[in-house]
Amino acid sequence: MVKVYSTATEECVHVLQGHTNLVTGIALNPTNHLQVYSCSVDGTIKLWDFTDSILIKTFKVGYKLLALYTSKAHKGCVFIIIPKENDEALGNYKKKSKL
Repeated sequence: MVKVYSTATEECVHVLQGHTNLVTGIALNPTNHLQVYSCSVDGTIKLWDFTDSILIKTFKVGYKLLALYTSKAHKGCVFIIIPKENDEALGNYKKKSKL
């Protein structure tokens, strides 16, 4: 879940609910200041109208998403960080340790 807080009142003004697991990143849509992207280890990226708490679109990636980034110079693109190994696809992600 993503909570939107007012910096003036310090109160929660909106709650964006829809991810089924931990949210790992958010980024403003560089082409629309009223929208925000969120990513999660549930394997989805969600685009929100955060002023009205409306889910606009869900993108299913199929990997646990660790972070995302947007750039005004790259309209229509979202850059994401996913696990390195193919066997770490959604549902098979295991923390590896070195001895």
